[in-house]
Amino acid sequence: MSNLSDALARLVAMEKDAISGCDAVPYYVHWQSQFPYWTNRIGAGQYSWNSEDINIVDRLLIARLVIGHFTENYEGVSETNLATYMEDFMEQLAANPGMTATGYAEEPDYLMPGHQIEIVSDTGLQFFQVGGSPTLQVGTEFTLRVRIIEDAM
Repeated sequence: MSNLSDALARLVAMEKDAISGCDAVPYYVHWQSQFPYWTNRIGAGQYSWNSEDINIVDRLLIARLVIGHFTENYEGVSETNLATYMEDFMEQLAANPGMTATGYAEEPDYLMPGHQIEIVSDTGLQFFQVGGSPTLQVGTEFTLRVRIIEDAM
C-alpha cells in the first residue's frame, strides 16, 4: 500500500472512531441513504527536497461529512448535529495527531516528525448536490494536511 493510500485508510478509521455509527469511505464519489457518512479525496500536493535526499510532500486531504438531507429535521437540528460532529472529529484529530485509530495502533513511519495530520480549514455548514441523491444534502468539508516523507528516486 502506498503512503498516500495508507493515509486515506487511516483517515477513514479516524472518522469512524470520531463519530459513533457513521460510515466512511476512502474515495469521493459516493452516495448513501444512511447518515452520517464521510467521503474523502486527495487534494493538492507541494513537493520539496531536503539535504538528505528525501522527498517531502505536503499533501492535502479533503474529508466531506454528510449529515442528512436539506429537507429533514426541525429548525436548527442539522446545525446542532453538525456542530457536535465537527467537535468530535476535531477532538479525535487532536488526540491522535499521528493518525492512530482502530486498526492502526502505531504511527506510520512516513509522517514528517512534528508535522502530523492537521486541520487547515473547514467550510462550516454547506449544502451538497450529490449524484444519485434526490435532494440537497447538508454537511461540511475539512481540508487536512499531512507531511509525507518519501525516499528520493
